[in-house]
Amino acid sequence: MCITGPLMWWKRRPKGSGLSAPRGRMPLRTSPWLLVGLVALCLVLPLFGLSVVLLLLFDTFVVRRNATLKQWLAAE
Repeated sequence: MCITGPLMWWKRRPKGSGLSAPRGRMPLRTSPWLLVGLVALCLVLPLFGLSVVLLLLFDTFVVRRNATLKQWLAAE
């Protein structure tokens, strides 16, 4: 299932949409507890916090500045 699941998704994905994963904004204004929970997890689990920070930096400085990655990951 670990192999056939992604293969089936890849064959049936919408054409021309990169990974076809919708990019949504975090609903921090409507759900401040989400931010509180995220900060709490980052404090309790330092490696989780480090990975969150690294992903945010990668998204900000690499994906958003590279047109090919931006199109492939459907980033806005």
